Amino acid sequence: MHPVHMREAFGPDNLILPPPCAEEDKGNGFFEMLEADSGKNNLVQRDFHFTSEMVTKLKQMANDSLSAEHKPFSSLQAVTAHIWRHVIAVTDLDKNEKSIFFVIANMRSRLNPPLPEGYFGNAIIRDGAIARKEELQGESLGATALRIKELIDSLDDTKTRSFYGKVEVLPFEKVLEGIDFSMFSLQVSSSPRFPVYDVDFGLGKPLCARCPFIHGAGEMMWFPGKDAGSIDIGFALPKFIMEKLEQDDRFLHF
Repeated sequence: MHPVHMREAFGPDNLILPPPCAEEDKGNGFFEMLEADSGKNNLVQRDFHFTSEMVTKLKQMANDSLSAEHKPFSSLQAVTAHIWRHVIAVTDLDKNEKSIFFVIANMRSRLNPPLPEGYFGNAIIRDGAIARKEELQGESLGATALRIKELIDSLDDTKTRSFYGKVEVLPFEKVLEGIDFSMFSLQVSSSPRFPVYDVDFGLGKPLCARCPFIHGAGEMMWFPGKDAGSIDIGFALPKFIMEKLEQDDRFLHF
């Protein structure tokens, strides 16, 4: 596969452009929020291993808890739903407080027309599913997985070209307008489909793939495990939440 350098796919003529905002209207205080929040949560990072048997069982549990009219859930949808439920359960959020689970999707095959597989450049979009704590605690694994699935299914050509249109025209804070950054958030920032164990830069193939540093609270880095079908997840959380999660016997034993 060779890199394809085609910039017209996201040129202004192919985007859905919003009207420009007034000069004084700069957005939602996103950067101020980041500065105020920086370093206060005492983040710790841990790595969790989900074997292929664990992944298969979570998919089965999610599928069995909903009617057969729904298409089977993917590994990502089942595992993210499981993580979302268990992390929120050990937070100190009030039952009516909302959390958001962000996913970042590769849009190459979702655009109309699709981009070439070798398209060299960003073709991603980020969006989140929102739920209150009591909703996640009261619903089945399948119901939570359905939230993730419906979010992913909604990421289409129109949403992508609208997002990149905002990036083209608006200040960065306005691009993110409408997102409540006070919500507790989780995010998958990579994919277990990346063939990290096939890479060889001359020193041999990797023995283990890990992320040395994860910047934000609730951010996850997913890698394929060494064994087929398994997933390794690097995870950063505030210390008191991570300690409770590690004490949750049903997080890794179900």
